[in-house]
Amino acid sequence: MPIDAALPLHPIFVHAPIVLIPLTLILVVPGLFSRRWFAWGAHASVVIAVLAAATAWGATVTGEQLADATVGEEAIARHAELGEMARNLAGLVAAFVVARWLLYSDRAPETFRRIGERVPALELITGILTAALCVAATIWVLLAGHSGGMAVWTS
Repeated sequence: MPIDAALPLHPIFVHAPIVLIPLTLILVVPGLFSRRWFAWGAHASVVIAVLAAATAWGATVTGEQLADATVGEEAIARHAELGEMARNLAGLVAAFVVARWLLYSDRAPETFRRIGERVPALELITGILTAALCVAATIWVLLAGHSGGMAVWTS
């Protein structure tokens, strides 16, 4: 018997993005306002954001496999929609966090840092978009987690 038949992987995968996406918010947003915080937390922010996006993708894939094995319910469909949006937002957050690291970190390659230095407005624009995406991803992952819990525990 394959392990996924005995134990669905989705319940294991979902907890990582539920923790990592809000953690990304906690690490990234203060760095938008403080150069010291950015310098201190930039590497961790990149790693956590990329892990959050990867685990959100894993949660979506395993959720689709689990949904195929279950009878379709409206609650599960709603949970799937929220989870897919959370995954997409987590991917965008990771892209923006990596881009901001490349443009503004002292440890990033010089070629990318020069772009950030030449276009000062880019820092403000990417900062606002990164913050908005972090907040949106956190809200969506919490909504997806809540709807998944409700679908499981009220049925």
